[in-house]
Amino acid sequence: MNLVKVTALACLLTAAIPISAVRADVLLDTNWSTYDNWQLTTGNYFAAPFKATSLATIETFSVLLAPTSGTDSLTGSKIEIFRDITIAPTNPANLVGTLNFSSSAPSGSLTIASYQGSLEITEIGNYFYKLSGISGNAWIRKGNPGSPSPWEIVVPGAWYLNSDTKAGDYTATYYSKFKIEGSLPPADSDGDGIIDDEDEYPSADTEESSAGVTLQTIPPTANSGCSIGSLTVADVVAELPGVAVNGIGKGISFGLSGCDTNNLETLTIKIDLGAAPAEGSVAMKIDSDGNWSQIEGATIEGSVVTYTITDNGPLDEDPDPGAMDDPVTVAIPYSEPALPVPTLPALLLGLMSLLIGLFGYRRLAR
Repeated sequence: MNLVKVTALACLLTAAIPISAVRADVLLDTNWSTYDNWQLTTGNYFAAPFKATSLATIETFSVLLAPTSGTDSLTGSKIEIFRDITIAPTNPANLVGTLNFSSSAPSGSLTIASYQGSLEITEIGNYFYKLSGISGNAWIRKGNPGSPSPWEIVVPGAWYLNSDTKAGDYTATYYSKFKIEGSLPPADSDGDGIIDDEDEYPSADTEESSAGVTLQTIPPTANSGCSIGSLTVADVVAELPGVAVNGIGKGISFGLSGCDTNNLETLTIKIDLGAAPAEGSVAMKIDSDGNWSQIEGATIEGSVVTYTITDNGPLDEDPDPGAMDDPVTVAIPYSEPALPVPTLPALLLGLMSLLIGLFGYRRLAR
């Protein structure tokens, strides 16, 4: 997605995330402790950087000021958020959106000015906030920012005061005082597209697809971190002389990582082939030498192959605890053809029948 869109994208994101999952969060807070200030004069602006380390919605942006013309001078002011921090933020193409002045509150002898709106941050990276539109003079308060999180300060980072003149660089103990609040999207710890509150295995990616094949794993516990790290589908022979025939012609190789190294895990593996294999097919392991062997206990129902694998067990090609590799295919086991039953020619059978009949007749004649 391109740069943040305001309003329309906010509606889309809100529709995509359950309302109960959206929560108010402090995204970045450099606290209100100050020891220095810089003057912002009428008609000019102050701009400073910050780093978004996650996607989020900015809803409130507060800054610490000392307005010399009273709080009424803040009424028409605004905060603009820009995506690019390599130059002074004046390029409209880099504009994310605008937050308008909403209220002010005293903080000792200083003033906290709050700006509200709804800006979607859809890219992780560096941004600038730009304060402008104050009708009188104001002092921008600065000091030690502490250790903001989850978003971060940008050190060193250039800040701008009055028009586009670079005024100085930030340091780890010298930063403007502001707070960004909004909503973080619900957590998805394993990055599988299912939020943690709805994920049976929030710490493990348990389903992946490739080339029409879907791999699903079932870890032994809900807190398992044993995740699918890779899934590869490649062409293999459909017949291995003396071993298997009428195979699917695919080799399915997957890797698991992040598994428990102290208590080696056993997982259930489900592989949906996308189509049912030939009648009589079985699951077969492909070892590192290319040999095929039937997987004990594996079942096939329709297009789904099911079996279990244990870390460092007979099916695991990875010798390291905490990781598993398992290449498999599906085919019909080879069986020796039945030997033909010897038979006599029809003429000989006829003569034998006649002789048996004559022999029987003579016994009766006696």
